[in-house]
Amino acid sequence: MFVSPGRSFVAIPGTHLKSEKTKNAGWFGYFSYDGAKCWKYCSRVFEFKDLGDYNGEFELKNFRPGLSRKKYAEKIGEIKKLLREGETYQVNFAQEFKGDFSGDPLAFFCEMYKRNPAEMSFYYEEDDFAICSNSPERLVSLRDGVLRSEPIKGTVGAGEDPENLLRSEKAYAELTMIVDLMRNDLAKISVPGSVVVKKHQALMKQANVWHTYSVIESRLAAPVEAILPALFPGGSVTGCPKKRTMEIIDKLENFKRGVYCGSAGYILDSGEADFNIMIRTGVVSDGRLSFPAGGGILIDSNADEEYDETLKKAAVVSGLTK
Repeated sequence: MFVSPGRSFVAIPGTHLKSEKTKNAGWFGYFSYDGAKCWKYCSRVFEFKDLGDYNGEFELKNFRPGLSRKKYAEKIGEIKKLLREGETYQVNFAQEFKGDFSGDPLAFFCEMYKRNPAEMSFYYEEDDFAICSNSPERLVSLRDGVLRSEPIKGTVGAGEDPENLLRSEKAYAELTMIVDLMRNDLAKISVPGSVVVKKHQALMKQANVWHTYSVIESRLAAPVEAILPALFPGGSVTGCPKKRTMEIIDKLENFKRGVYCGSAGYILDSGEADFNIMIRTGVVSDGRLSFPAGGGILIDSNADEEYDETLKKAAVVSGLTK
């Protein structure tokens, strides 16, 4: 089963959710951060309206961060050493939150979505695991030959003044670095000279946080199958330069990301495509929920503030614990 209740969802035969409008058939895929992939052909692709009438039960207990503040600060210190040495310019570092889970993963996903109806949310279920993504971030879409990427960087809590984000030199630098990276990635597959930043540092409101994000567009000059290899994984969840920073992430994080910071989406027979970045994403497996959260680390990052940011991002789940 695949469900993406933002703009549309793809329903593999057998799903029990209702739909309103049939569209072209196409391919749905999800990709883990390290590139493992799953493709399924979908005979039905639907526009989706509401998850409110789904009934199910779940229980989440003992949900907590994987790193203490002290250990997290040590990791930030290691990143800053690499920044000073010129190994990287920004590292998207995450810690893994975990909890004991029982019941229906789809019910958990629906409750997350009701609390925070993020546009790029995603659900996928097999016999031994379920992916529950409450993502607000678009990696890339393709409509009428136009590619559109919407990287997110910069965060404050929902109760804070979002203007602080717009005044923050750190938040501006964090986002600008990733916009430059995404412009370069898009240029690999776009008509020369067509890459344009349509918005820069716009505000996005979520239930538990405010973000800043940018919108970059270009005209595709390559086959649709070239898009994901050029852009994946998204720069906002790696940092830059991408390859070296991914090596640093792999060394410093004490868990394997798997589908977290991967991507999920669809390609229709018509050529339209839309893929998210799986931030705010949990995996239910073997009675456990894994829900990582992270942020971009720069040379002027404060370890306590960065730690608090991970707590804010995980709040959409921690509010569901018993």
